[in-house]
Amino acid sequence: MDHDLRQMADRTVGSWLDYREGEVRSDRATGRKASTGDIPLLKRRFTDFGDSLLGRAKAAVLGLQAELTGHARDLHRQVGDLARERDEHIGERLRECREERQQVLQTLERTIGPRSAATVAASQTLEEAERAHRTVRAEVQGRPLRRSMVRVYLPVLGLLALMEVPVNRLAFELFFQEQPAFSLALAMAAGVVLMFFAHLVGMMVRRLEQPPPAMQIRRAAGVTLFLAIAGSLMYVLASMRQLYVHLLEAEQGSLQQQVEQLTQGGAASAIARAASTDLGTAGVTLLVVNVALFAFGAAASFLRHDPHPDYEGVWRVHQRSRGRLSRRTTRYEKAAAARQREFDQRLSALDAMLRETHTKHEELAAREAALGPFFSDTVARVANTVRNRSLAFLEGALGALTGGPSDGSVAELQALSEREILQRIAPDPSASP
Repeated sequence: MDHDLRQMADRTVGSWLDYREGEVRSDRATGRKASTGDIPLLKRRFTDFGDSLLGRAKAAVLGLQAELTGHARDLHRQVGDLARERDEHIGERLRECREERQQVLQTLERTIGPRSAATVAASQTLEEAERAHRTVRAEVQGRPLRRSMVRVYLPVLGLLALMEVPVNRLAFELFFQEQPAFSLALAMAAGVVLMFFAHLVGMMVRRLEQPPPAMQIRRAAGVTLFLAIAGSLMYVLASMRQLYVHLLEAEQGSLQQQVEQLTQGGAASAIARAASTDLGTAGVTLLVVNVALFAFGAAASFLRHDPHPDYEGVWRVHQRSRGRLSRRTTRYEKAAAARQREFDQRLSALDAMLRETHTKHEELAAREAALGPFFSDTVARVANTVRNRSLAFLEGALGALTGGPSDGSVAELQALSEREILQRIAPDPSASP
């Protein structure tokens, strides 16, 4: 039973809910005192006792009804407030939150998501890159990209170019003995040029197998040309070094005078003189070193490049396009997931509030619905107590008759039934809580 209802019942009809042994003896004693052989008089006394009980019982029941009616109004108001809170306030907030979530996610789609201009452009670029990549893969029968030394290729070429510097500096000392910095710079330039030619030669040799025949012929011609240029440059450098050694070994004046005589005819004459010099140990050594470094650079270039001239290019474009689209997709997914989590937390809190409000509403509605049955049960218990007290009075009165009735019949003394008592003490049904 509801604690509030129990308290209201105790305040108003508490004395009528239980009929104790002490009260039984008291009512019997009252009956014995009222006992008389004059049955009509005893009947009036019994009726007066019953009317007194009915009056006090009805007053108690009306007090209970008044408190229950006020309590019912309060419960009805609370139930209505909770229904409005559940259906209007919380429900409206849930609808607004869902609409806001949809708008935010749509905005993300338009700004950084699949429907954004940048993502659409990235998707189109990836489609074009994939188409070009598929075309090249079809040309090479679907083989994977053949290349190696990708990360170390440029550092290796740079290292080879640096290794050319101390080697070729020996050649430029012929003309720039007194200018070591300039001869060093020229040696560096010669090393860069030789490594550039090694790069071209290795790449073209790698791609000689790739059709069409016209391109194969052009590549073979390019290889021949660059080898001839690089070979001539290396031979001239070796000759210059050899000539420098001959001048040092000659006993025809100082080295400076010999160099001046050599350059009197101009640069072309000096280079021709140097180129016509027979190579000795110094020249051959420099030539062998240069050829070895050049061959190593050309081999690195050969290993670094794929035979198909366009394969690596379209592969790189495809990888960059896919990576760009993947980064944009990941960024969008992270942003969408973060906002989704935010809205999920808000919706979860609102759902919990809605469930709590609904539970409380149902609880109060159940308590409101229980008021009527509680009132009826309580009035029935009061009626039962009234009848029991009337019977106790009657039992005491009849028990005190020793000589029998002097006037009238004992059969005239009848207690009211519970139904009759209910009709006397129960209020108007329309006024029930």
